[in-house]
Amino acid sequence: MTRAEKRQLKASEGNPLLELLKVQHHFYKDLWSDFSCIADPRHASYIDYPSDVMLAMPIMKNICDVRSMQGMTQVFNKNACIDNIALITGRDELEELPH
Repeated sequence: MTRAEKRQLKASEGNPLLELLKVQHHFYKDLWSDFSCIADPRHASYIDYPSDVMLAMPIMKNICDVRSMQGMTQVFNKNACIDNIALITGRDELEELPH
């Protein structure tokens, strides 16, 4: 495959995040709201992140083919990633992601 063909293929794929949201919305519309309803057994003083954000992180780690938890922290510790996780989970804003 030539470089031009690779560029054309990449351009035809579109935004991977939007494609993920389309598939998720089609097959399981209430996924993130169901995740947010999961009870957290920890004491309330230990809870910094909601359950849907905690569950979104390893899912996105696997989708993005990040191989380790430390790698996930390095790759996702960017404002664009934080905004994308907020968009996916339906949160207004997240200040940071769990690590």
